[in-house]
Amino acid sequence: MQQLVATDVTVAQPRPRAAWLWSEWLLVATIVLFGFGLRIWAIRWGLPYVDHPDEPALVNVVLRMMRNHDLNPHFFLYPSLYFYLLLAIFSAHHRLGLASGLYTSLDQMDVTTDVYTTIPEFFVWGRALAIVLGSATVLGVFMLGKRSWNRSAGLLAALFLATLPFHMRHSQYVTTDVGSGWFVLLAYLAATSILQTGHWRAYLWAGLWAGLAASTKYNAGAIVIPIVVAHLIFWRRQFLARSGRLIAAGVVSLLGFVAGTPYAVLAWPEFRDGILRQMTHYGAGSHGDLLGAWNVAGYLNFFWSDGLRPIAALALLLGLALLLRRWRYGVLWLSFAVPYLLIFLAQPGHFMRNLLPLIVLCALPVGVGCATAIEWLSSRMPRQRQLALAAVLLVVYGYPVKSSLEFTTFLARKDTKVLAEEFVRSLPRGQRIALELNPFPWSGDPIIEPVERLTDHSLEWYRANNYRYLIANERSRSPNDGYASFPAGATLLRDFAGDESGQPGPHIQVLDLGAQPQQLKIVQREAQFGSDLQLLGYEIQPGPLRPAISVLDGADQRVVRPGESLQINLTWRLHKHLPRDYALFIHVLDSAGNVVTQRDAIMRQDEYPTSRWQEDEIVLERADLPLPPLPPGSYALKIGVYHMESGEGLALINPGPESDGSRLALTTIEVRE
Repeated sequence: MQQLVATDVTVAQPRPRAAWLWSEWLLVATIVLFGFGLRIWAIRWGLPYVDHPDEPALVNVVLRMMRNHDLNPHFFLYPSLYFYLLLAIFSAHHRLGLASGLYTSLDQMDVTTDVYTTIPEFFVWGRALAIVLGSATVLGVFMLGKRSWNRSAGLLAALFLATLPFHMRHSQYVTTDVGSGWFVLLAYLAATSILQTGHWRAYLWAGLWAGLAASTKYNAGAIVIPIVVAHLIFWRRQFLARSGRLIAAGVVSLLGFVAGTPYAVLAWPEFRDGILRQMTHYGAGSHGDLLGAWNVAGYLNFFWSDGLRPIAALALLLGLALLLRRWRYGVLWLSFAVPYLLIFLAQPGHFMRNLLPLIVLCALPVGVGCATAIEWLSSRMPRQRQLALAAVLLVVYGYPVKSSLEFTTFLARKDTKVLAEEFVRSLPRGQRIALELNPFPWSGDPIIEPVERLTDHSLEWYRANNYRYLIANERSRSPNDGYASFPAGATLLRDFAGDESGQPGPHIQVLDLGAQPQQLKIVQREAQFGSDLQLLGYEIQPGPLRPAISVLDGADQRVVRPGESLQINLTWRLHKHLPRDYALFIHVLDSAGNVVTQRDAIMRQDEYPTSRWQEDEIVLERADLPLPPLPPGSYALKIGVYHMESGEGLALINPGPESDGSRLALTTIEVRE
């Protein structure tokens, strides 16, 4: 880059054109690859949790299109071009997944929720598309700077966009914003060609890219304004005589939009309703990064503190002043920037990601300003040109590079929700676990209960109802919700500090309530099976068979109607490790002692059989019992433990009345009409 800048300001020995091109494109390739590396480093950030709300909004639409074999997205809050790009990417990924065994049919795949996905690789591929488009935009910005000013401006503009944290962050999301910035840039490049040559080909390309930009995000259609302005500037008094070219660009623009969003024509009512909903959404002004129409101060603060950062904002002002000296380029730039800003300023709700196309074009004046600063310093320090270059690069690009590196390495770390999930799955599963995490990963788990707020119950309630672990999420907290007393009344088993300690995700704590059988709210019925397995008690009530262990609140309700099932919780304590997986039988006996129905099943089945129980652990078992339509009367429930393969039972020690050597008389039930 030093050689390129020096050539702009001093007389140097001529070099072969091939050498110039080689040096130039080597620098460009380095910048683009650096930007690509920044963006792809954290491509798997957060997964399988999806914290950006707009990512599943796009992914789910495309998955529905794939499942239904329907090219109509039936969703027009966004235009459709980006859906079709994702459809091509996802289809290729799915075919590869089918061939490798990663996927079965689409119909058997779970649907992504708004905050969790069971198919994270689709998000990886969708983010890869945004990363590729974001990196291509860096290359396009170089070409714009070179065409509008010089090589140095192009290189510095590309370096600015490659390292800009705002653009880098949005290149890591499955959203339309980076794609709209890419197509706006292409249309602006074509408008620059109109400004310089007025060729028919430039008009056609400008129209095509503008139509595709609007078909990626509706607001990107504002790029048609620079096309009109370029036409007026180039042809001046002949602009009417040459209006056929502008009309052709308009026609191609409409065709490009329809090509990207064909159901704007084929399903006009749906498209119209989607547009109206989007207008209502923005017009409501109920949420957004900023609120209130004409929030100029908020926008200025955004550009100063996040969108550009202070030094780049000053470089932009310098570069814009210089572009206005070559007034055609300055007017062309303002013809997009000013209307685009006014469109959004007029809205009561503001989302800063909508400014991404403008941020992309801001790279041009930033590059011009930085290149001119280097030229000015070099002319005053001809023997220290490298120092001048290093100074500008450090001042303008040092902080963005540092910030981008810190952010992408931060995102690349495992999210605390993922770490907490992994840890929870490693915990003993004897007693219940309540957690303030997304319920989707725990669907069907018989022992883990996702809750909205742990503080809906006290620690005493959790202990009484057979809970051992509580997983607390700071994002479920509200002021004065009473959680502060929880860690003091339990053992803090693990602490995932989250953003506070440089780990992405919320602060999550894992609390251990301890094994405290004396506090259990159960019907006491102690019995010893063999030397190592102790029954502490049970809970029983009529009700449908349950898919998971649930709170029965110490129930002892033994009256059922004919054909009604029983919900039964048994609470065990293990004194010493059992090497085998044992089964539980429940016999229902009539007054004559005949077994009228029974249930035999491996205790806790495959998810936590007895061979995995830990010494001195309390284990809660769901032993629900379906009953046939028994005649009214009293029936005895007897239980026993045995090894299913060998038939060998665990002998009862001191069985007590109405029990025998292998069967414990648990309780009696009454069948009533």
